[in-house]
Amino acid sequence: MLSLDEHEQVSMRRLKPLLNRYFNSYADKVAPKLFKNSSNIPAKYKTKSGEKVAISYPTHIINAVLCGTAFYIYDRIVINKRDPDPTAVKLLMSSLTLHDVNKYMKNKYGIEINGNTKELIEKYFQSDDFDIKDFLSIDEFNVLFDEIIYLIQKTELWDKGQRDTIVFRSRYAELEDYARIGDIIASMSLEKRPERAIYDRFHSRDLHFVEIPQIPQQMLRRMLYKSLKTFIEENNGVPFLLSQKGIFYLSAHRIDLQTDKIKKIFLEKLGGNLDIQVDKLDFQSFQVESLSKLPATFEEKSQAMVEKVQDYFESGRFLGGTIKVTLPFDDDLKKLSVYIVYLVYQDRLERLIDRISESSLADKEKGEIIKNIENLKEMRKEITKELDPRDSNKHINTQVSKAYASHRFLKNITDYQKTLSKISVVLEYLIKEDLNKVSTEFIDKLIKSCTSDYMGENRAKFSTPSSKGDICFLCGQKSDMEYNEGVKGHFLQARGFSKRAEFGSEKKQICDICDIEKRLLEKVVLNSKYQGRNIRLADDMLFAYFYFDRIWPNISYFSEEFANTPFNVEAKRSGDTIIEFRLGDFSELVHIKPLPIKGKDNAAKQSSRVGATLHIFKILDKTGCKAVISKPYSLIRLYPDLFVNEAPSALELSLKVNKITDWEELEKMETFLDLIRRNDPIKGYYTVGDYNFLKLIHFLKRNAKDPNQPFWVKNNKDDVNKIFGDDIMKLKEIAKRGENLYLRYPKSTYKRTVIPRIAVDSILASMQQGLDEGQMKEIVCGQIYNKVQREKIAPKNGIEKNVGEFYDALVQYLKENNLYNIQKLSAWEKYLIDAYEFSFLTLKGRGDDINE
Repeated sequence: MLSLDEHEQVSMRRLKPLLNRYFNSYADKVAPKLFKNSSNIPAKYKTKSGEKVAISYPTHIINAVLCGTAFYIYDRIVINKRDPDPTAVKLLMSSLTLHDVNKYMKNKYGIEINGNTKELIEKYFQSDDFDIKDFLSIDEFNVLFDEIIYLIQKTELWDKGQRDTIVFRSRYAELEDYARIGDIIASMSLEKRPERAIYDRFHSRDLHFVEIPQIPQQMLRRMLYKSLKTFIEENNGVPFLLSQKGIFYLSAHRIDLQTDKIKKIFLEKLGGNLDIQVDKLDFQSFQVESLSKLPATFEEKSQAMVEKVQDYFESGRFLGGTIKVTLPFDDDLKKLSVYIVYLVYQDRLERLIDRISESSLADKEKGEIIKNIENLKEMRKEITKELDPRDSNKHINTQVSKAYASHRFLKNITDYQKTLSKISVVLEYLIKEDLNKVSTEFIDKLIKSCTSDYMGENRAKFSTPSSKGDICFLCGQKSDMEYNEGVKGHFLQARGFSKRAEFGSEKKQICDICDIEKRLLEKVVLNSKYQGRNIRLADDMLFAYFYFDRIWPNISYFSEEFANTPFNVEAKRSGDTIIEFRLGDFSELVHIKPLPIKGKDNAAKQSSRVGATLHIFKILDKTGCKAVISKPYSLIRLYPDLFVNEAPSALELSLKVNKITDWEELEKMETFLDLIRRNDPIKGYYTVGDYNFLKLIHFLKRNAKDPNQPFWVKNNKDDVNKIFGDDIMKLKEIAKRGENLYLRYPKSTYKRTVIPRIAVDSILASMQQGLDEGQMKEIVCGQIYNKVQREKIAPKNGIEKNVGEFYDALVQYLKENNLYNIQKLSAWEKYLIDAYEFSFLTLKGRGDDINE
């Protein structure tokens, strides 16, 4: 007979297959339609302090569905020792999907009803945008319709629609509690300390928390997330909820965090994600310092050395490819020859001779082998007397002779083949001494700083440096290792300026943990679609962090099908940035994507950055997630806003695309950038240069094929109205008064703008002469009157009145928009005239030919 503990273990092992079964079905039927139809609909959240928080409808719904359902299935299996009722599970998931249907119907269809009433729910099911009927089956839906209404209304205690079901007796009343749990947890991301709030509320229901330290090395932190989730699963826990500070899991008992087991999992995951490569190989040095400290196997490090030497001497990097040499075909011989090359570079051939002298080889064999190695030493001395092919007037110096000696050795490798086979053990021993200097101290500290259950702020504590000479230039921790940029050139300069380095120091220092982070980031770059380009982190790359909410379910655990839900926004032009991911990429809460920045000069690069931002906007619009643009080696901060750029360029600041608060603003800014892109995809952003109505209109007219024709207005007026509707209305008031001065509709740009041009020029002249407003009005109105009479464009009656009204409206606009002075009006005159024409052409009546 099984003990109580064994029963719990059996129950916990049954949980995952059951969760997968139900959530796979939900992912197949409901999730795609949920994202498609509601991704850009806000959940309308505000904190207690009144702060507006951007959370999308599908984000809130998925949070609620997974949390409420996970608790229900867990309680049935583990607590009550009963299988969950399949109908009840599907009913709970369906009701939680629609528990905020009033918000959906208001934003999608403009139907505003106070509360989730039966009438409103019936209106939803006329179209059933999320395919709930298909998820339940039509027969089941007909039977459960009243239950759905009841459960939706019971999810929120104060739902005003509850009067519809006040006398209804539900067969599934037990689900009320779980529906409320789902909604409560999904709403708790608004709390100042959501982890504390969730833990305090639900820890009595077998909910536990593992806190993870905040560190600037985000790729490593994600690795720690993965390792802890794996450990929790292996110990029969359900890692079901992720947060910025750690992982919530369900378990009958708190799981003891066994450091050794977590470390083993961590190292296994780390090894598969590292970009294992030699630090540097060139004419003067063969560096493996940071490679030696990698927590990887000797075989992996040895292979990295082979690949580096092969690339350098075979692919044309040695002397620009003028003297290529092929390494041995046999893998063992190739590896041993690379070891010799390394020892040549390190001046350790003498060390090799000493080891051979101490070996058990026969004296005759020792003599032959040592003679061969001495030949290599002599070869180096001879090479220093030769002329350098790069400069026929210079001899090869001692340091550079290492590269030439290695080349000559590889070229004549067959002469050394017998020798290498006899000293393979000695060679491998020597190389292992250099390559296996692995320190996992930082990993131990990371894991030990994780704590079970909620303990508050928790940071990993590392050694404190004593001076700038032993400080990591990236994180400020103690370091004794030189920083090497690496051949890919993705990262910061080894000798560039840093506040965390001694003045005039030869090189910066980097710590073990930041070096590992650098390699993890390099792997991300290498796996990206632009891996062949030489992209520098400092100048040519941004990192976008995508996330849905501060609290997010561990979807990969619940459903493989759910996790594979794809998202991508196709680029409109060849070569544009394409960001692709799936829902499972958020299995560590935050999904990190590098963004390449193209262009040779500053203007092109700034435009490319804005183009990448536009693509992010499209992703947010399609998925309902949020994003932060930041730099590696910085703490990830999750904001209440929809989008934040922590390192905006000057152009991004002036275009006001560095921060987006909600989906309404997102739609406006996406339209703004798209409109510029359509008219000039290369230099458009830089040309407009500002989030400004007048500048945008001037740009649109300048890019029109024929500014005299109204098509440039017709093609853009809807988008401009969406972005700058209020600004258009202000100028339309002036344009209406200007229209009254025409007898017939003006057909050319000149005639449409002649009146405001005369007015602005006269105002400027009056200001320069120091006239008061009364005198100015008299002169300006006289100039306009004379012009319309002379051009014979005005009607016969009411000219004086119409001219006066036009002048008053124009001056009021100039004052309200801070343009009523000589400097501003002179600078903005051409923009103002173009914007006036745009507004004039959008007037109804005589301009109806462009409003079709």
